[in-house]
Amino acid sequence: MISTALFARYHGPGGKRFLGLSAAGLLLTLLRLRTETLWFAAGFHYGWNLWQSSICGSANGAPSIRPVHLHDPAAWVGQPGRPEPGWLQIIATWLMVMIAGVEVWCAGKRADSQ
Repeated sequence: MISTALFARYHGPGGKRFLGLSAAGLLLTLLRLRTETLWFAAGFHYGWNLWQSSICGSANGAPSIRPVHLHDPAAWVGQPGRPEPGWLQIIATWLMVMIAGVEVWCAGKRADSQ
């Protein structure tokens, strides 16, 4: 839990950013626990960053393959090219954390029963 909080805090200040990046840090931790290697979590993080910047970067930032043009409120969808997540991303990431958490828990139960 401490590493998750440090991961979130390292990425910048702000309560909403801390909430969203805590979920991302926890997801990376669960991926590491499930795969028993740090490389999968590191690759996931790299792929996430690559997707955000190179493929779906902001329309007014560095060139990307498919710049994102958003028309919804920034509070819900965030702003491409800025680190502050929107509520939809925060909710989606926490849902992924719950799914990964259940999978890690079930894998532990299966290992204990064998």
